[in-house]
Amino acid sequence: MASKTAVLIAFAAFLVSAFAALGTAARDPELEICRQRCRIQTVVDPSQKQSCYSKCLTYSREREERREREEGQGQEERGEDSPFVFRPRHFLTAHSSDRGRLSILQRFSERSNLFQNIEPFRLGVLEVEPKTFALPNHIDADLICFIANGKGILNIIQENKRRIFNVTEGELVVIPAGATTYLINPDSDRKLVVVKLIRTISSPGRFE
Repeated sequence: MASKTAVLIAFAAFLVSAFAALGTAARDPELEICRQRCRIQTVVDPSQKQSCYSKCLTYSREREERREREEGQGQEERGEDSPFVFRPRHFLTAHSSDRGRLSILQRFSERSNLFQNIEPFRLGVLEVEPKTFALPNHIDADLICFIANGKGILNIIQENKRRIFNVTEGELVVIPAGATTYLINPDSDRKLVVVKLIRTISSPGRFE
């Protein structure tokens, strides 16, 4: 089932890319001029037409990417003071070693009073190096974990019952408050990155 889902996602991504390319051609007169030049230049040797078209498309995409990067830099500068934009400096290192790191985003309410209604929530990022067993973890908070990179083996122990999950990139896992978890990164070269949405139970924004 997972492999079928992955294939469908890949196919969807391909369709999105294809439609994006078509959209670029429709609004990019320079691309159409380049293709027209290809048609003329390859009259003698039609076998070179596809290669010429590919070069035109590559040039068009690179030009579009440069434009988007320039626009993105401008938006980043404008968003520097926005309470909805969080930079790496807004994360605090809760634990760090040569085998991994846990970073916690500052409380949302510290960023702006607009976030008072989500005071009980925190955001964390766990990074686990290859071939690493993460120390057992037990906190009084509900967790929604998103596997952002890599794969792992997750053990959840609650009420003397153990559940084992093989988790892969793109999956979500819900861990109830009070459970003890063990996480292993079995991969030999890929880092495991888990983004955690933490809903504290006892004290808003605080967890143990």
